[in-house]
Amino acid sequence: MLQIKKQFLPVMMAWVFVATLLIALPILAQDLDCVCKEKEKNENGIVLECVCNPLNVNKPNNNNKPNNNQGQIAKGKRLTGGPLKGAQLLNNPAAEALAQDRPGAPWITKWYAPAGIYTKNGGFANSGPIDLIAKGTRDKLTQPKLATAAGLLKTQNTKLNWGNKNGGSCDWKIIEITPNNGNNMGENYGGGDQSNFDTYAIIVIQAPSKLKAVMSTAHDDWAQVWINGEKWYNNSKWTGGALKVSYDVEVELNRGGNVLLYRCGESGGSDYFNLHFDDVTDRKVKYYPNNANTKAGFFVEVNRALRGLAIEPVDKLPVTWSDIKRTNN
Repeated sequence: MLQIKKQFLPVMMAWVFVATLLIALPILAQDLDCVCKEKEKNENGIVLECVCNPLNVNKPNNNNKPNNNQGQIAKGKRLTGGPLKGAQLLNNPAAEALAQDRPGAPWITKWYAPAGIYTKNGGFANSGPIDLIAKGTRDKLTQPKLATAAGLLKTQNTKLNWGNKNGGSCDWKIIEITPNNGNNMGENYGGGDQSNFDTYAIIVIQAPSKLKAVMSTAHDDWAQVWINGEKWYNNSKWTGGALKVSYDVEVELNRGGNVLLYRCGESGGSDYFNLHFDDVTDRKVKYYPNNANTKAGFFVEVNRALRGLAIEPVDKLPVTWSDIKRTNN
């Protein structure tokens, strides 16, 4: 029979309490900020009381405001049946637009993107049907390929070259946008109100399992979104405001890393692109870039996800004292 010394019982029971608490939480261990304090001591050991909150630094602070439901999707009003195929690839949605303002939505602010923009596009209606990734890489990559783990990894050694007339050559970098800035497409490329250009931006979404999610976009003008090599959204009409959503789109995410490519084309006037997911998805996944501010740092962050590995559920993770933050009162 296993013999346990009496003096070790309180510590062991505290560990069991913390493990039980973490297992019961339906959110990811690495997305928790927990504060624990000793509640009481008795003959059976130490009882800890912990308060845990989800973390996601890739969101504006207004996502955490109380009683703010503007990040939630409109129930029952979503585009389904994707990914897009055939004629759908360049057709606008047939459904009526929601035209829903969402200033409190969890808009994603940090992206991996080209260090330059495609300029003098002749207007978005002219450039929109053209695969500018294929053009800029001499077919080493395409838009659908770039929206895959293999394609994304190729950008470590593949630059874009659109020629001197359309912006020249550029590498890749981390950008950060301001969601309520009606000109955030050009925010990292000189700023101000710019015309006749196209931009691309990428995030990696690490999911614990295969799941359905709801994606919402705001854009001016033509937006196109690919996930894992498939096109899920196409809309050449501006949404009417930097934080105004026209459509909620049901998409599929795989276990592990999911590569999302967001393209937006502009002619004149305001130029913005924004994207958020539904609240349930936000609590389950992690977005990259997260802490990275450089291209090299980004690929360090996404290494695990791009190898097809998921965020481990809480009950699969070893529980150690470093998993929680403690304060003494």
